Amino acid sequence: MLTKANWITAPIDMGAAACTFKKSITVKAAQIAKATLYASAIGTYYATVNGKRIKDAVLAPGFTSYNNRVLYQTYDIKDMLADRSEMEISVGQGWAVGHIGYSNTNHFFADMTSVIARVEIIFDDGSIENIYTDEEWDTYSHPVISTEIYHGETYDATHISRLIGKARKIDLRASLMPQDGEWIKEKERLAAVEIIKTPLGETVIDFGQNMTGYVEIHAHGKRGERIVVHHAEVLDQNGNFYTANLRAAKNENVYVLSGEDEYFKPLFTFQGFRYIRLTEFPDYEVRAEDFTAIAVYSDMKRTGHFSCGNEKVNQLYHNIIWGQRSNFLDIPTDCPQRDERLGWTGDAEVFCRTASINYDTKKFYTKWLADVALEQREDGAVWGIVPHCLGNGAVTRISAAWGDCATIIPWEIYLAYGDKELLRTHLPMMKKWVDYIHSAGPCEYLWLGGYHYGDWLAMDAGEDSYVGATSCDLIASAYFLYSTSLVVKAGKALGEDVSEYEALYNNVRRTFREYFMENGMPKDDIPCTEVRPDGKEKLVDALHRGMTQTAITLILNFGICEESERKALTEKLIS
Repeated sequence: MLTKANWITAPIDMGAAACTFKKSITVKAAQIAKATLYASAIGTYYATVNGKRIKDAVLAPGFTSYNNRVLYQTYDIKDMLADRSEMEISVGQGWAVGHIGYSNTNHFFADMTSVIARVEIIFDDGSIENIYTDEEWDTYSHPVISTEIYHGETYDATHISRLIGKARKIDLRASLMPQDGEWIKEKERLAAVEIIKTPLGETVIDFGQNMTGYVEIHAHGKRGERIVVHHAEVLDQNGNFYTANLRAAKNENVYVLSGEDEYFKPLFTFQGFRYIRLTEFPDYEVRAEDFTAIAVYSDMKRTGHFSCGNEKVNQLYHNIIWGQRSNFLDIPTDCPQRDERLGWTGDAEVFCRTASINYDTKKFYTKWLADVALEQREDGAVWGIVPHCLGNGAVTRISAAWGDCATIIPWEIYLAYGDKELLRTHLPMMKKWVDYIHSAGPCEYLWLGGYHYGDWLAMDAGEDSYVGATSCDLIASAYFLYSTSLVVKAGKALGEDVSEYEALYNNVRRTFREYFMENGMPKDDIPCTEVRPDGKEKLVDALHRGMTQTAITLILNFGICEESERKALTEKLIS
């Protein structure tokens, strides 16, 4: 749909500032039968016709593995066109150009923002007119003078848009594909519940709910005055605004007032928060009604509900729902607030079944799994983060449980929705992942060694360990078995011959039991292997315990034990 359109960018380096590309369209509006805009960007963009935003979606085109594919969106604009119309596409840095990842990498996917678009107009007589992005589009400055996903946005309402020059055509070899996920939209609107004066004397507004999105502010100060807002999830033990967990992310929005009665909210970024601090505010009364928190996430249909007579359990479920909303902004993320907000594969696979009970996640996971498949290495390895966007020496592990998203999520989505075509699409990815594990270590039927996340953040290994006390070899080998079993199940569901993987499953199960188990229980003394073989750090899986709750749970859940052993293992687990 965009084959004849050109990627265009600003004629000068815009830095962190947004810009707008404009094109005048002259037609006989009364004779239009159909008018469609196809558009995308490197960065995040929105489009308007005659000053009116085209769709109620935000943060398009979303977050993908931009090196592999960029999604384009389709909009019906027939009723928006007049005889003479102004088409505008505004773009900010977004995920593709600004800082991304906790390694604080800038320009990971691209050095500059750019857009591509086509307007197709079909008239009543069957004739067609196309308008493509090219060097004839004008480039204008934008009141958003700085925008970053992690650091926030600065909007200057006193800004007078100026012509920068004609757009510059660039040779960008991006693979454009139609949007296959949900639109990202503004969802719930939450009123402020309390204005707090902290012990440090700061003014903090509480919205009563942790969320992902941003705050809409009704402002009526003098021209040139500023509102500076910072965001946080919690207050510290003394009741003060707490941002240490954000690491390098500023989470700061700045608004320069025009002097008129006006409303502000971010256009190209988002925050994770419950509280905001008015770090700078004009000299007039702070009113709760002037602040509205807007939750932003993928536009999924709610399908699951739960309530019971225990209010604590109900609150837990409430937290789960909001946790999903906050971390389902186009990709399944680990957190929405700090300098991360990444598609951690382990987080995604462990929650996908619950997620698909709460919401219809089929389109959501279809979109993200496409990126997982595209970023799978030739040897079958799957990165710990998808889209993969860590640079500057940041370590990304090929880890058990994380990489197993390649088998677990396609299977869970099949169980939830019965879509054999989606399963068929990803069976090659599933097989490649199992084949990678099969060849990854010194033992054919176990996954020994490697640099794993283990039982991430478990507390049973003491304060100095992130990976927990459970043997990483045991965890990795258990997931080797489980992923192999899912390839077998998927193949049989699709009517394919998977006898090779059935044989592999039997060998892995037998070898696991010989190496890690004794008398129906996990061994507690397991041989030690180095977990990082590159020699840069001497990180050794020194504890390597087998008799842990995690080990027993994996043995029970993945069918590694015999039925005669299940009762004793269960009793040991709960003892």
